[in-house]
Amino acid sequence: MTAARPSMWVARTSVAILIATLVTACASRPAYQRRSGGSRLETIGGHFLAGAEMSNTRTEDTRHNAFLLRSEVGVRVAGRVYDPKFLRFSLGGLLGVTYANADFEPYPGYDVSLNFLPEHAYPITFYALQARERGVLERFGPSPIVQTDRKVFGANLGLSLPALIGALRVNRSYLETDGLNSDTLELRDSVSLGFRHTPSRRFRTRFNYVSEWVDQERSEAEDQLFRLQTFLLQNTIASAPSDVLSGVDLHTNLSVFDRTGTSPYRTLTLSEDIRWFPAPELRSRTRYEFSRYEASRDSARHSLGQSFTHYLYESLTTILAGRMSRDELSDGKIRQVGGSLDLRYQKSIPIGMLILQYRGGLERQENNLESATVPVIGEEVTLSIDVVTLLSQQDVVSDSVVVSNADRTTIYDEGLDYRLIRRDRLVEIRRIPGGRILEGDTVLVDYEYQTAPDLTFDTTQHLMSVELYLVEALRLYVRKLTVDQDVVYGDPGRALQDSDDLVLGIDLALGDFRIRGEYEDSDSTYTSFSQIMAEIAYRTEIGRDATIGASVNETRTTYPDGNDLQIDTFQGIVQAKIGRRFLLHFEPAYRMERRRGANLGELNLRLGLSYRYGDWRLELDARYRSIDADARKYGDTFAIFTVARRW
Repeated sequence: MTAARPSMWVARTSVAILIATLVTACASRPAYQRRSGGSRLETIGGHFLAGAEMSNTRTEDTRHNAFLLRSEVGVRVAGRVYDPKFLRFSLGGLLGVTYANADFEPYPGYDVSLNFLPEHAYPITFYALQARERGVLERFGPSPIVQTDRKVFGANLGLSLPALIGALRVNRSYLETDGLNSDTLELRDSVSLGFRHTPSRRFRTRFNYVSEWVDQERSEAEDQLFRLQTFLLQNTIASAPSDVLSGVDLHTNLSVFDRTGTSPYRTLTLSEDIRWFPAPELRSRTRYEFSRYEASRDSARHSLGQSFTHYLYESLTTILAGRMSRDELSDGKIRQVGGSLDLRYQKSIPIGMLILQYRGGLERQENNLESATVPVIGEEVTLSIDVVTLLSQQDVVSDSVVVSNADRTTIYDEGLDYRLIRRDRLVEIRRIPGGRILEGDTVLVDYEYQTAPDLTFDTTQHLMSVELYLVEALRLYVRKLTVDQDVVYGDPGRALQDSDDLVLGIDLALGDFRIRGEYEDSDSTYTSFSQIMAEIAYRTEIGRDATIGASVNETRTTYPDGNDLQIDTFQGIVQAKIGRRFLLHFEPAYRMERRRGANLGELNLRLGLSYRYGDWRLELDARYRSIDADARKYGDTFAIFTVARRW
């Protein structure tokens, strides 16, 4: 690796702390009483862990086996010394041994925390941590046993003054990952400061500052993978009169994101968000945002939006919104202006509930460019496995997508955290279960897309939907979406996107059964299709100790060119207690995609078995995956067996 490993004093210090901790624990184990000088030992505990991990990955031309034995013993003590109101401590040490593919290696670890609690003053905490984590990294391709050394050093300072509460945190972490094909080194420093002030019931403020530096290198290329610096400043000012339902909120957010190395770029974003509640039934929101993007092609964006929301009793909600934006690029400008009207009417009727909704919008975009490539900075998308999420622009440039968390402190990896799926001229982004993006997380997406350099066009959208709920078990719905794009200036023969989409659906819940059916007919300039979907699901509890469920789904999509697609999926779940102490969890899943001349089948099996007796815990987690495609075969078997005890 290009960066030096930690010096030997870290290892020596960890061993010394471990020995001192064990001696202290053994010497003081029988006594929990108060010691001289006001010192006392409050808790003592530890853990024992032993386990084995096995994985087997195969493709048509390669096979990789990995095997790991692991054992670990840890001890932790905590207490107070001297004046119990002044100093609190926590010491933990562990000693582990791993045997992985003829590699035998012991590893020590420690964690230390000192908490100063001066009475009527500022609490201060110092902490340090060294740990080692080993596990199988699941991905397409060989699944190596990877090892991560994690070292964290930091301090927290609490602030407590009249009507002011805050905290200062300084943190340094050091991560070193030893993989099968490459080693990665990451050094991360962060500083955060926050406080809130409430001088009266009518007025409150909140301030947050976060700054972080990350330096990451990868040994296989012998060069820097990336280095990034982030700066985040947030401020909230709220005024709430006696009527809590009315008032004014002002939110300020300033962030700077600087990345060098591979795919370098720099972004700056400033946003002002003013929310005004003049009356309980009326809401107003004004938002201004400025963003600057510096890379191979610089750009700056100004946007202003205004919306009004009115609630008429509990039946009618009206949202009137307008927006305008201007993108300044190094070779031209893009201007956009538009407005929308959203109406939602909800009414109880004798046979159930009726919901009517209309959403209409008009937007004009004017392109005055020399080139056809336009960057998009910080597009917010919420990822869920149950929702299809498309990027807002068409013709996204390959390899230009960068996905980060909302604070710009984490860059997610394609193929591990998310997956990009091409859908004609659009791109779908989907989270991968088990990655760092959790269900329902909102992420920021930066990318570039291709457009006409000299073109002005209007986009009109109309969405109408009717939902009818009958006796709380049956839902019928109809949706119709119309998108029309017309050229105002430029090439009149350029093909824009016109589409007419109609959806008819039924959703029926009968006890533990659920039946869904949906028909969609889409007539588009680019790709027209018709689709029919049918799903039946069953899930029930058997007594208090078992749950079983299964769902079957079939979706058929028909295209004019005859390249039709059929997707069949099956997913089941079994959870059951066996006796008083065993818990069984089994999940089978199967997916088959059929196209003309191309089929893909994927089988996933997961088995979990756990046993608990007092403080002892035994767990088995086994998974099997097999993918059979016309051009590729792939299989993966993975199992972990663990025995652990805490005291």
